[in-house]
Amino acid sequence: MPDRRDDDPLTTAPDPAARLRSRLDRERLARHEAERIAESTLREVYVQREDLQLLERVARAANEAENVDAAIGRILTDLCAYTGWPVADALLVEDGVLRSAGHWHVADPERFAGFRALSRATDFAPGVGLPGHVLAAGEPAWIPRLAEDESFPRRHAALAAGLQSGFAFPVLVGHEVVGVIELFATAAAEPDARVLDVVAQVGVQVGRVIERERARLALEAANGALLETLQDVERSNQDLEAFAYIASHDLQEPLRSISGFVQLLARRYEGKLDPRADEYIAYTVDATARMQALIKDLLRYSRVGREAIRREPVDLAAVLDRTRRSLTQAIADAGAELVVEPLPTVVGDATQLAQLVDNLVGNALKFRSQAPPVVRVRAEREAAAWRILVEDNGIGIPVELAPKVFDMFQRLHPREDAPGTGIGLAICHKIVERHDGTISVTAREGGGSCFSFTLPDGPAA
Repeated sequence: MPDRRDDDPLTTAPDPAARLRSRLDRERLARHEAERIAESTLREVYVQREDLQLLERVARAANEAENVDAAIGRILTDLCAYTGWPVADALLVEDGVLRSAGHWHVADPERFAGFRALSRATDFAPGVGLPGHVLAAGEPAWIPRLAEDESFPRRHAALAAGLQSGFAFPVLVGHEVVGVIELFATAAAEPDARVLDVVAQVGVQVGRVIERERARLALEAANGALLETLQDVERSNQDLEAFAYIASHDLQEPLRSISGFVQLLARRYEGKLDPRADEYIAYTVDATARMQALIKDLLRYSRVGREAIRREPVDLAAVLDRTRRSLTQAIADAGAELVVEPLPTVVGDATQLAQLVDNLVGNALKFRSQAPPVVRVRAEREAAAWRILVEDNGIGIPVELAPKVFDMFQRLHPREDAPGTGIGLAICHKIVERHDGTISVTAREGGGSCFSFTLPDGPAA
């Protein structure tokens, strides 16, 4: 048999101490790896927590700040605390270039005074300097060593202040770059992708603040323009009402004279002249009568707008009783039935509300069909108002013409078929408008119209 050597593994017994040492080494390596992973994970968690805290502070500043200036000021402070860098400023786009917005955070105002002064005095066109590159590209930019970057126009002022590196990122409204925020450090720093990702979100938040400010300013401008327009329209309406009142009042006397003389001619010379002369005189008498009616209605319309409203409790049932009495002859001539259901007491001007009801009921009698007229007046309760409805079975109003019936001088039927000046419903509209209500007309099923108007609830003034 061959000799066995002492170091033959088949004959050498395992060394328990060696096995123990090997096991301990493996455990020690595993523990170190676990500690390294735990430390790395904790560091990552800490970093992520810092990122989240920054974004939370920025979001809070964006939502709570009273204006853009206050929001940017707080956000610059938060950015410097997050990065540990001592200088931050904001620039906004004006006329296609970036200009300092006057917002800064500096750890040592005296030390960085020269750099701040130069930055405030410099406009940055697209592609010029650090902010100009961000404006042109729409993406963050980082300069690790300012001393080596000749494209940085403020290099000498920055170096004199001890600034060594900087980065900037865009402020975005949608895809539009509306500003740039830049930060500077007193030590060289290599680009940090994590930081750039975080500040990109900050740029979006600041952009939302600016977008809200733009919307607010636009709304204020629009409201201001609308207010000016309303004031102009109100002045114009007042002037027109005054003109209509004065013109109508002054026209009455000469028109009465013309009407009187024409009627005198008709009585004295009727049948004594040729038939054409009698026809001309008749036309003149009719025209002067229509002109008098028009002037009378114009005066009524202008008075509605000029006279102050007396707001007091008005019993609409009593108003309808007066309307029935004043239209007794018209109701009898038309063979009409006026049906009045229970009506409420509202707050308004009794005289104007009586004029409103008279006009609506009178129109229902005037624009009747072949069937015997039936006019029904009733009320419906709404949330904060009463709706009064005046329904008839007359000739009705075409749907496409309904919005026009409340316009001045609007006539839907020839004068030969229905007399009138076309001002009555305009007066109704003005009365309801002055009572803070609305008026409309709809077609009734089966024929006829339904005029309805609202009178808001409220205490008597």
